[in-house]
Amino acid sequence: MSVKVIPVIDLPLSVTVATCSEAGMWATLAMLQGKHAENFLENESDRKHWIQR
Repeated sequence: MSVKVIPVIDLPLSVTVATCSEAGMWATLAMLQGKHAENFLENESDRKHWIQR
């Protein structure tokens, strides 16, 4: 599989979006908890969450 590289012109040096990156982190950590995902998010995160099984 080949990857096509497209150059970016005038890119910023840094971009931070707290909510989005945190949401991804919490979702990943919850997935790793398996059947305990709901309890993990309720106890560890103050973010609103939805889990579909």
